[in-house]
Amino acid sequence: MASTPLFSVLINNHNYGQFLRTAIDSALAQQASTFEPGAIEVVVVDDGSTDSSSEVMTSYGDRIVSISKPNGGQD
Repeated sequence: MASTPLFSVLINNHNYGQFLRTAIDSALAQQASTFEPGAIEVVVVDDGSTDSSSEVMTSYGDRIVSISKPNGGQD
């Protein structure tokens, strides 16, 4: 990613692993079709999921910023 993205896409997640890949792919597709590489930063915040969410996040490597935290809801 570029050192200074134009904007960030934030995806909040808790046990929505079945939908997470679609959400991430959609955000990454916006970058590919509309902006120069590195213009969009995709940040996924997982709120203590117990499903396949962490595996989905890990599969994207450094194409996304993954943040995992214990379940606590949105503050």
